[in-house]
Amino acid sequence: MGIKAVELAAGDNHTCARLLDGRVKCWGSNGEGQLGLGDTNHRGDEPDEMGDALPFVDFGSGSPLAQLARGGTHTCILRESGEVKCWGDNEYGQLGLNDAMDRGGKASDMGANLQAAKLTPTSTPVQLIGGFKHACVRRLDGKVQCWGANEFGQLGLGDLVNRGNKPDQMGYNLPTVPLPEGSPIVQLAAGDRFTCARREDNRVQCWGQADYGQLGLGDKVQRGDQAGEVEGLPFVDLGP
Repeated sequence: MGIKAVELAAGDNHTCARLLDGRVKCWGSNGEGQLGLGDTNHRGDEPDEMGDALPFVDFGSGSPLAQLARGGTHTCILRESGEVKCWGDNEYGQLGLNDAMDRGGKASDMGANLQAAKLTPTSTPVQLIGGFKHACVRRLDGKVQCWGANEFGQLGLGDLVNRGNKPDQMGYNLPTVPLPEGSPIVQLAAGDRFTCARREDNRVQCWGQADYGQLGLGDKVQRGDQAGEVEGLPFVDLGP
């Protein structure tokens, strides 16, 4: 019956699968190295590129994979240990490495050379999500951290400053999203340029771009780009 997939993550024009044995294969567009194969050749658009001919992604050794996450043109993994690694487009720092260098398009980028995202050392991510050019983690302590592109306030940090593409923006210098205290956050989700959180009481809050009402707040006003907006963020009205 062939190799079995247990998880999928799809970006703008690429897809990755976590397999039953914990390994990962990716196919589709690869102009930014988002397939993690050490080149920028697309896979899956020519005969004989799939199956055994499709290489496994080499992101180095470590604890078993817990999750895949997709960006528009980048890809990330979360290990059971909480380690996060990302590859592909890094223009806005979405790989979380304090620079803007793409990874995955050269053989020397991957394997043991692929660095982990520089997250707060004393925290443990338990969920990872990817937007178009940003990424977020939900931590064991219930806090949320986001990095990458922030042109609509999708990082929820009260400004429009990208995080992760310059020195010293990650680690302890990366703020947590200042969501109001209350019921614990149990799930994150991201669209292209906005982010949402679901709490244990099943209420939902969203921030970032709102041109099409994607924040669910009855207007087209983006949230998260001004100080104090996320602290007072309304809940999405899902009915009585």
